[in-house]
Amino acid sequence: MNLRMPVCDGIQATTVMRHELHVEAPIVALSADTTDDIRQRCSAAGMQDFCAKPATKQQINEVIKSYVKL
Repeated sequence: MNLRMPVCDGIQATTVMRHELHVEAPIVALSADTTDDIRQRCSAAGMQDFCAKPATKQQINEVIKSYVKL
């Protein structure tokens, strides 16, 4: 979930997905802002993980693989 989006930021979108739509799928934050405050806000909104920008393809694949059960 990108944290900076035009209409609704990633934290707001995650909050809606979790509390109004009851989405249970894993949500991973994607942001260049890696401060403790942002990480805590992502976690509080219901995100399971955090991936810092710029992220490599390998980093993103590793995060995805950690949530996919094959």
